[in-house]
Parts: sequence; C-alpha cells; structure tokens
Amino acid sequence: MDKEIIKAEANRWYLQNQSLYKKLAKKIQDIISEVIKDSNIDIHSIYSREKSLESFIKKIENGKYDNPAKQVTDLAGIRVIAYVGMMLIKYTN
Repeated sequence: MDKEIIKAEANRWYLQNQSLYKKLAKKIQDIISEVIKDSNIDIHSIYSREKSLESFIKKIENGKYDNPAKQVTDLAGIRVIAYVGMMLIKYTN
C-alpha cells in the first residue's frame, strides 16, 4: 500500500481513537496512584499521557509500519518519578 494512503488512514484512525488512549492512561495512572498510596510509598509525582497526533504521525513516517493501528504500541504512557538514595533504600528493605 502507498505510504501516503497508510499515513492518511492512520491519521484518521488515531483522531478517532486518541481520546480512548487518553482515558486509558488516566485510568492506569489512577490505579498505580492507589497502589502507591496503599503501599505508603512516597513519590515525587506521577503523570500520564496519550501519544500526540504529531508524534504518532512522525513515528509512522519512517515507513516501517504497514498497519500503524495494530503495530504502534506506545500510544499511552505513565511516568512515576520516585525519590532516590535514602528514600529508595527505605522502600526496598
């Protein structure tokens, strides 16, 4: 299939589905936050995000995806920023 057709179809698909990945990331953030809180672990912060449309398009433009909707796997992400040093030792012992 032509790269421009793949890109156009992927763009359309992601615009239709991006909000689902935003909700997924937020839900996972909430679950992880609850587990951290229940475990009495002190963290600096936790963030969630869905991949931006611009980032999605940039990723598929390299040409190695013939079905981006099924092949791109990093559409939602979570980042937990934890303390290091003595705080880390406290939670691993």
